Amino acid sequence: MSDPAGPSSASCPPPSGSPATPSPDLTGALATAQTEPEIAVALTLAASGLNLRRLTALRADSDGLCPLAGQDLPAAPALALAHAALIHQEAQAAPGLAAWPLTLNSQSLGTLLAEGLTGNLADGEETHGPALELLAPHCAAALDRAQTLDELRRRGELFRQLAEHSPHGLIVGWPDGRIEEVNPAYLALLGYTHEQFLAGEVGWPGLHPAEAQEHAASAPVAEALRTGESGPHLTSALTRDGQPLPLSVTLRRLGSAERPQLAAYVRDLRAQTAAEERLQEPGASPETLLRDNQHELGVRAEVLLSQHAELAVRTRALDAFALLSRDLVLETDRAALVRRAQEITLDLLPPGYAVYYEPEGPVWRLKSQVGELGHPALQTVVDAGLPLDSAQNLNLPWRTGEPLYQDTYDLNTDQLGELVRHIGATASLPVMLDGRPVGVFAVALFGRRRWSVTDRTVMETATFNLGLALDRARALAEVATRTTELERSNAELERFAYVASHDLQAPLRAMTSFSDLLTHRYGQTLDERGRLYLQQISENGVHMKRLVDDLLGFSRLHTGHLATEACDFGGLFDQLRLRLHDEIVTLGARVTRGPLPVVPGHKAQLDQLLQNLVQNGLKYHREGVAPAVEVTARRGDHEWIFAVKDNGIGIEPQHFERIFVIFQRLHGREQYEGTGIGLAICQKIVERHGGRLWVESTPGEGSTFQFTLPAQD
Repeated sequence: MSDPAGPSSASCPPPSGSPATPSPDLTGALATAQTEPEIAVALTLAASGLNLRRLTALRADSDGLCPLAGQDLPAAPALALAHAALIHQEAQAAPGLAAWPLTLNSQSLGTLLAEGLTGNLADGEETHGPALELLAPHCAAALDRAQTLDELRRRGELFRQLAEHSPHGLIVGWPDGRIEEVNPAYLALLGYTHEQFLAGEVGWPGLHPAEAQEHAASAPVAEALRTGESGPHLTSALTRDGQPLPLSVTLRRLGSAERPQLAAYVRDLRAQTAAEERLQEPGASPETLLRDNQHELGVRAEVLLSQHAELAVRTRALDAFALLSRDLVLETDRAALVRRAQEITLDLLPPGYAVYYEPEGPVWRLKSQVGELGHPALQTVVDAGLPLDSAQNLNLPWRTGEPLYQDTYDLNTDQLGELVRHIGATASLPVMLDGRPVGVFAVALFGRRRWSVTDRTVMETATFNLGLALDRARALAEVATRTTELERSNAELERFAYVASHDLQAPLRAMTSFSDLLTHRYGQTLDERGRLYLQQISENGVHMKRLVDDLLGFSRLHTGHLATEACDFGGLFDQLRLRLHDEIVTLGARVTRGPLPVVPGHKAQLDQLLQNLVQNGLKYHREGVAPAVEVTARRGDHEWIFAVKDNGIGIEPQHFERIFVIFQRLHGREQYEGTGIGLAICQKIVERHGGRLWVESTPGEGSTFQFTLPAQD
């Protein structure tokens, strides 16, 4: 048994049999989930089983945090908390909310968000914390599995499309000539449809009768089966109308050695054959053929250059998205967030400028600008503010919530006339926060431009990320403000406790001293009742002084830097046992220990922690049973787990949290002496050292107080 104090920390392991532990059914559903919708269903079941309003898994990608398929995006406060968990890589809590980072193999996959908690996890009032903390790794594994399978499916689809759109024929079959699959290029080459292939009209022996009769393909097949690949060999096939078709075929072995298959890569040789025939014609020369081929190559080169330019733009956009996402996550200043989004967006576009406006009274007020407007008078007008009733380039996105693109800027759009004649194209996009616009992000280019899909993706991704970043910055600012207020309030309370307890010392000393003096000088002249009154004054004065001393010690735990050193817990225990020798002998107690480690900590505080727990074990002993207290330790992943076990009166489960509340007592002072602050001090010491403290107990059999401390590096 132990003396009282308050709720254990949010990460404290639950008592055995706690209803907050996730059932195998809940974790089993996640263990078998292979897609995002299946994970969403499993989390819905888990939320129902834990009586929560909602459990949401948010996937981390270049756009920030996105809900899984089958789940909705949470409200802004919950989303901000989820971002904080992802950024700080540790659990975050707010009233009714909690979020855990989903991490697997040091990779951040997203966040698990719980809504509808009955208390604040950070205050230790919420009982679902341990269950959800256990559920998070299962969710991370399921999310990783779903993403891996989705990537495999995506790659499979990519390879299917590569085969389907390949300009060369591709066949997969067996060494005996049976064909299992062909691509459209091969069928088109021979004049067949896919339906005819499925009907069995396409087979290697029928299409290559010469090989079937002369076994000409046996050597390349044998080579491919033996070495894995055959060099290209010349052959011919019959088209559907019976015409011979010259081909070059390369074979590659697929599958296992026991059941090998062959892939045949087929190239049409008609152009090469025609060129050779042309060389045989009168007047034909290699130079003529070279000119023809150069013209054809020039046309193809132009197409390739165009495709390459588009690919380069897309690649730059993807790189910019990654850079933008990183910068916006790291930044918290609102103006800096907007400016960074403007800079990255402009870097992907032709020359121009980017402006960001917010409505302010009767005008659109310029809040951020990157790039020169190209006209001094236009700058003056913009700096003064654009009228709300005439700037349609800003009004339309604000009112509709949709982007407005103009390939050719209409001079009447904003009623600015000649001041904007040099502008060629514009794009204006609303920046959304909590589902409502807070500003308009606009880009103006000095030349005409047809806004491509890539351009629009760049702009819309930038503004979407900017909205998320502004939301996160606002949430972090609110958290910082509340944290500052809480720290100030705590400091005031700690100062009050210190001053109050310190100022109470003098009158208490006077009260107890004068009561003792009265007893000594006038005790014989008083009757029995008078002497009893003086005794009660003295005893209560001593108890009050002990309360004040303990309160003073408790308040000191909150202040000052925690200077740590290597503390030998075995040495601390041995010194404590010597100090308690007389008490141990008087009670006939047995106080023992197992091997105890060296841990980093504040030596005096850890000594006080050990003394309070051991003395509790001695104090709350059963009548007629000699007290026995044992101190042991076992190693965890990055911490030591200590246990102080006694054979005392034990504690009812409903009081497990109450005993850690300051000045809370389960027994009167007439039964067990004490101030009701000992365990509150123990919990504060453990928390200051980065650990947690909890109790396991059986009434009538004893209690085990367990606490963790970080291990030495």
